[in-house]
Amino acid sequence: MKVKKIVRLTVLLLFVMMFAIQAIPVSAQTAPLAIDESEASMGYIDIAPFWDNVNNISLSMGYRGDAIGCSGIIRAATGSTSISATFTLARRTVFGTWTTVETWTASSNSSLLTWSGSAPGSRGITYRLSVTATVVRNGVSETVTTSTEGSF
Repeated sequence: MKVKKIVRLTVLLLFVMMFAIQAIPVSAQTAPLAIDESEASMGYIDIAPFWDNVNNISLSMGYRGDAIGCSGIIRAATGSTSISATFTLARRTVFGTWTTVETWTASSNSSLLTWSGSAPGSRGITYRLSVTATVVRNGVSETVTTSTEGSF
């Protein structure tokens, strides 16, 4: 009888704790544009890639008719003479590792590279589209990498 009472009280206490935790308000703050040492010690960190020859990279994926459609746009800095890129679509396994589904290459002799491709895919799977690109500007090459993930 005493054991049942202790179990009931423990379960009741767990439920009360679960509901109390859900009521904790949460807020977010954007990082400032300039970070000095004092701000960095307070946890403000800007996590944007800093590339010399690349202005931005946009990657996107979508699911349509048993296929994963992928696209990428690489905008290099003015004066860039070439862009070569390798795009890789991978799927997450049940063990949390990544398996390559398809790999594509693309290149451009200007400061803009646009690419699209598709590969067989399934719903309920997490996919990652990544790109490794080399951009040449003023005779200097820079290699950059970025990726995006999505589930369909």
